[in-house]
Amino acid sequence: MATEELKLETNAIVEHVRVTGEGKPERPRPEWVRGKCPTCGDDIVSNCYYVGGRSYIICWECWSSLGPKPTCSYRHVL
Repeated sequence: MATEELKLETNAIVEHVRVTGEGKPERPRPEWVRGKCPTCGDDIVSNCYYVGGRSYIICWECWSSLGPKPTCSYRHVL
C-alpha cells in the first residue's frame, strides 16, 4: 500500500474547559451529557483525569457533584 493511500482521519476534539469565578457554568453543553444521575436525576458528564505518570481514567460524574458546593456524590469510573 503506497504512502499516499494511508490517511488517518479523526473528528476528535480536545477541549480544555476552565471553570472560573463563582463556580461551574449553569448547565453542561448537550454534547457533554452522558445520561441522568441515578441518585438525583441531574445530568451525568464525562471527565478524563490523568493519574500521575501511569495513565488516564474516565469518570462519569453527576453535574451536581462538580463545583464548590456539591449536592450529589455520584461518580462512576469506567
